[in-house]
Amino acid sequence: MTTNKEDSHYDDRHQRNSNLSQKRDIYQARAKAELDKLDARISEYRAKLDYAQADTRAQYHDLIEQLTTQRDAIAQRFEELQKAGDSAWAELQTGFDQAWTNVNAAFQKAAQKFERL
Repeated sequence: MTTNKEDSHYDDRHQRNSNLSQKRDIYQARAKAELDKLDARISEYRAKLDYAQADTRAQYHDLIEQLTTQRDAIAQRFEELQKAGDSAWAELQTGFDQAWTNVNAAFQKAAQKFERL
């Protein structure tokens, strides 16, 4: 038989786990949406290449390939984050956030270049 104190401790722990799970789900849904946006931007940039002059196509093609490589790397980190247990999740989230900042900066620089195309 459990005491009210033990029941209360269990309820608190269960609530914390539930809150963590909800936060993870929300974070992962947002990250997935952002990855989808990167995919859309890459597709948009590829479409712009169809209208670019031949001399600039190679330069922009290389830029798209670099962005695709960075997008694939962040997607791999996202997969690791999704698979992580509770104990490793916070650490992986921090690493993902840092990597995301770098990828986002690269995409913003690329957007400026593609505006001139």
